[in-house]
Amino acid sequence: RHGNAVLETIVNRRIIEQSCQAHGIAVTTQDVAAEIDAMARRFSVPRDKWLEMIQQEIELQIIPDFEPVPERFYVEFNLREKLTGSFEERADAIASAVGGPTMTVNEARALDNRPPIDGGDALIVPLNVTQNGNQDPIPAAPPEPTPAN
Repeated sequence: RHGNAVLETIVNRRIIEQSCQAHGIAVTTQDVAAEIDAMARRFSVPRDKWLEMIQQEIELQIIPDFEPVPERFYVEFNLREKLTGSFEERADAIASAVGGPTMTVNEARALDNRPPIDGGDALIVPLNVTQNGNQDPIPAAPPEPTPAN
């Protein structure tokens, strides 16, 4: 295990970051990505494995310090966000590939770590979308009659 080295690296990086800010030195996202890749190479592991190791060490060595209820906390790196295009680009590509909606309301809420809602597990399909060549989609319910005045 590389636990102590991983945590020491995290602490050192934070100290350096604070010092850079104090001296007006900017560190870009590209700089951070390059450093992550360099550290992964240093430990001879793929980038995703390196980030997984950091996550595990935080879970093992830092989360237990959150008293009195450490199990309320967790660590989660959003690697997909960093490794792929924007949300809109991904959503458009997926919808185009499958020909319609691709997630339920609760699945979308889970992306932001929000709790599910009642009725949110059904896939909402627009009325203009058919499946398997069905040319007779279910029509919308007729409007309620309005009382004559």
